Amino acid sequence: SAAQHGWGKQFVKFSFYRVADEVRRGEDEERLQLGKRLASLLERSSERMLTRTYATVGTRADTDLLIWQVADDLLEIEDWHAEFLSSPLAGALERPYSYLSMTMRSMYANPLHEGVEKRDTLRADGGRDDYLFVYPMIKTRDWYKLPKGERQRIMNEHIAIGHEFHGIKINTTYSYGLDDQEFVVAFEGDHP
Repeated sequence: SAAQHGWGKQFVKFSFYRVADEVRRGEDEERLQLGKRLASLLERSSERMLTRTYATVGTRADTDLLIWQVADDLLEIEDWHAEFLSSPLAGALERPYSYLSMTMRSMYANPLHEGVEKRDTLRADGGRDDYLFVYPMIKTRDWYKLPKGERQRIMNEHIAIGHEFHGIKINTTYSYGLDDQEFVVAFEGDHP
């Protein structure tokens, strides 16, 4: 695992699912059995890695559920998804969005937290709030053409604005070489 190798990084998976229309129209007993199967798979995931679920019903038309998984070893995530895909749930749930990333130290200083230890892992209390807002992010070439000092100035402003919302926990994970986006940012809070 990453921890055994001293990397200290974690792999983070955000999987958004939508109940297939034919399942929504299905018999109550069949839907109940699929729900029990999903609950069982999620319980097994929770035994192996940090696993949190969030309903997206009523907020988006293209998803119903988010599964957030964090593991020290990518194989834990891959094995769980292989088990999921070999189950009857694979045909019952569509996956319109799926993001893979990992934790690492930010390249930007946080002037509001000088002296605070930088983390290579997500906080231990992750996923305890009622809401999780997830967005994949790609910075443009124009961003990287800016001098590092200018990028840091912009990030300082960004960080200062974020600190106006004390109840929000920020999780920034990185996807370089793992997925199409550069970052996945997840904001946790008890109120939208």
